[in-house]
Amino acid sequence: HKANYDPKVPWAQPDTEKALKVRRALSLAVDEKAIIDTILGGLATPASVLGFHPGSPWTDPAWKPYGYDPKEAKRLLTEAGYPDGFEVTMQLVAWPGRAFAPDVGEAVATYWERNLGLKVKRVPVDRAIHITYRNNRTLAGLAFVYPMPVLGTEPWQDLITMSSSVGVVGDFVEHPELDAMLERVSTEVDYNKRVKIMREEIGPWMYKYMPGVAIGSAGAVFSIGARVKEWSLVPGYLYL
Repeated sequence: HKANYDPKVPWAQPDTEKALKVRRALSLAVDEKAIIDTILGGLATPASVLGFHPGSPWTDPAWKPYGYDPKEAKRLLTEAGYPDGFEVTMQLVAWPGRAFAPDVGEAVATYWERNLGLKVKRVPVDRAIHITYRNNRTLAGLAFVYPMPVLGTEPWQDLITMSSSVGVVGDFVEHPELDAMLERVSTEVDYNKRVKIMREEIGPWMYKYMPGVAIGSAGAVFSIGARVKEWSLVPGYLYL
């Protein structure tokens, strides 16, 4: 957000080419498959674009996950001007119904330290406190794991809420090009045309720009059976 923009943040610095190299390095330094297999118990599908779930009509199978390549990650970070890494704060937030998030954050922090030489300060943060950062758009320079709930039936609905200059909160990215695409798709009444915009414009832009490290599309597990007497929803867990 322009009012809170910090040009000193390595992955959002004014030099857009170097900033992208930092973001790619942060992603390539993390073994998403290992996180899925160990922390998430294998109950997730590797993802490539934040908010675009594999198998949905607006997700192109050609968007392959970038994978795990610590040597390339280190090379990119060095080219971006950070051969010795940099300091970053990782907020460990336990979201309702998604208590695995702090463990994922710890794993990501460890990969960044081991493969990139980053100095990661872990800070456990209550969800209510973290949300004040989101509402005030003061997340610049901070890292956190966000198990994104499906608030809308189409990904642009979540993005326009959390990743646009007109959004009620600021989570991942704000960019004029993304703003323009979200404005068009949000006013398009034809479903097939919205799918086309998401699949051919917004998705490819997100895939290339890489506003965050996509770990995977996690499954939500619910028990069903004759012995299950009552099942109440977890407060704050907004989807099945």
